[in-house]
Parts: sequence; structure tokens; C-alpha cells
Amino acid sequence: MITKTVSAAIILATLGVGAPAYADIAYEKANHQIVEAHILPGYTAFAQAGQRLKTATHSYCGEGETSLDGLKEVMQGAMASWQSIQHIRFGPIAEEDRHFRIEFWPDKRNMTSKALTSLRQDIAKGDTVDDERIAQTSVAAQGFPALERLLYGDKDIQPGSADCQLAEVISDNVAGIADATLKAWGDDGFAERSLSGFGYYQEPKDLTFELFKAFKTSLEWVEDSKLRRPLGDDMKHARSHRAESWRSATSADHILLNIDAIEAFYSANKTGGFAALLQETPVGTDLHWGILGKLHEAREAIRKIDGPLYKAVKDPAGRAHMEDAIAALREMREWVDTEMASLLEMPLGFNSLDGD
Repeated sequence: MITKTVSAAIILATLGVGAPAYADIAYEKANHQIVEAHILPGYTAFAQAGQRLKTATHSYCGEGETSLDGLKEVMQGAMASWQSIQHIRFGPIAEEDRHFRIEFWPDKRNMTSKALTSLRQDIAKGDTVDDERIAQTSVAAQGFPALERLLYGDKDIQPGSADCQLAEVISDNVAGIADATLKAWGDDGFAERSLSGFGYYQEPKDLTFELFKAFKTSLEWVEDSKLRRPLGDDMKHARSHRAESWRSATSADHILLNIDAIEAFYSANKTGGFAALLQETPVGTDLHWGILGKLHEAREAIRKIDGPLYKAVKDPAGRAHMEDAIAALREMREWVDTEMASLLEMPLGFNSLDGD
């Protein structure tokens, strides 16, 4: 059993027996693999998708060749690119509230609706709502949740309308944030400084710990926010509209993208990363295969859901599949919090979502 094996590793590690003593070069290699094979390509893809979204929105709202269905498809593609890099919460994406501006969610107080209503009222009064204005308004109106409300409302969004004007500036904003984040990582040197020790992370292990926190947080985010929150304790307390992107019925698709991204993050897109570090010891190798197994279990459970997630929370079979995914992620989280953290010599006891 993987649990018994990795638990034994903790005892051995505590005694100093069988625990890998990683040299700086091992952490440095893993850092390079994760940044260069996963993070930078992820932000590149997101920036490209942001530009496609910007072009398609202006085309539709300007009565160009793009249809509404075509615009929705491009928007979903941009959101999918975001889901594949959403788990990175440190560095340039944490500056200027970029992460929240791209996706203000969960929106527990319906701030997105309130912000859009306020902007519509401003347009009706003749006020200018342009790219500069949208970047300075509430974060709830700047990103994908606001755009989803506009494109998936009760009535089709019409070219020339106030809502189309808002869709254009929101798309511009998302594209601008994506470009700025990629530029900060690449041309402006955040990746190079972080990997070389001349930035915030003076030792290779410091950056590895930051990456480890992001990895741990990605599991918490999917389990707690994307699955448990809409599921509720029982069917009576299920809340369909708490599902991410429920209006476009892409909640389950996003979770699958998240699971794929977590695996890609873990293995640095199969170039090494955390996976390579763990496999330096027999115990770590067992843990490695256990982690991949739990990700597979979670992925297959979500794939079994029939229909949108917001309907699945009200369906016994759908709930069972969601609970199976939660169970797999929960067990994996326990291994990451203890066995993986100990084997990689990462500090224990921090709250990753709080950034401690």
C-alpha cells in the first residue's frame, strides 16, 4: 500500500535514514524545468489566447465576420488557457491584482453583477468607459466572470449595445494583463532573476518552496472551491450557481484542465520537476506513482459526470462522481502536505492560500 510505504518514509526521514539530502543543483534543475517547460509556455499560450479573444470580440461587436457562437468559442478557448496556468499565484500575476482582475471568483457577494450594472448606468449617462476606465474599476468587472455574464445572458448580446462596448474593453483588459504578465516573466527578467538567485529567491531551494506552495494550493483550490463549494454537505445544501463558469456550462471542463495542469506542473511537462526529485529514492518513487494514480482517479471521476456540473450537484450519480474526485484529491493532498513536503525538505505547517 502506498500510504504505508510513504508513512514509513516519514519515520525514516525523522531519524535521518533514507531521506534524500538534495544539493542546490537538484533544486535548481527542477526549478528550471518547471519554469521553462511549464510556466513560460503556459503564459505564452494565455497571452496568445488573450489576443484572439480581443480580436474576436471587436470583430463581433463591430459587426465583423465573427458570429456570437464564434466569439463564445474563442472566449472559452481563452478561459481554457487561463485554467492551465491559473494555479501560479506568485510573481508578476500577484502584482497589481492581476490574478483577481482576470478572474474574480468565487464572487460571494455578487460583486460582478453590481459592477456591471454600475458601468451600464455610466454608459447610459454618456460617460466614457474605455480601456483605461475598465482597468481602474472594480476587479469584479475586469475579467472572465464579467465577460461570461455578458456573453451568456438571458438575451443575446447585440453589436453596438452597451454590453458589447463592455465586452470589448473587458477583452482588451484580459489581453493586456496576459501580455503584461508574460512580458514580466520573460522580457523584464522575472524568470531569469528568480532562477539565477539575483531576485527575491536567493537560494534555489527558496524558489522550489514557492513552486511547492503553488502546487499544494492548486490541489486545495480544485477540491475546496471548485468541487466542495457547489456540492454542499448534501443535496439539500447543493448550490448550483457556486460552480465556476456555470453559465457557459464549462465547470467540469475547467476542472479537467486544472487536473491536467497540476500533473504538468508536477512533472514540468514530463521533463522532470517535482517528479524527478521524488524519484531519486525508492520511497519517493512509490509516492510519485501514487500521486499520478490519484490524479488519474480524480480525472476519471470528473469524466464520468453526465451533463453540466451545476446539474450534477443535484443528481445522486453526479454527486457520487464529484465525491470520488474529492476523495482522490484529498488523499493526494495529505501525501503532499506530509510525505512529499518531508522528502523534498519543504517547511511544513504553512497555509498556502494565505501565502504564509
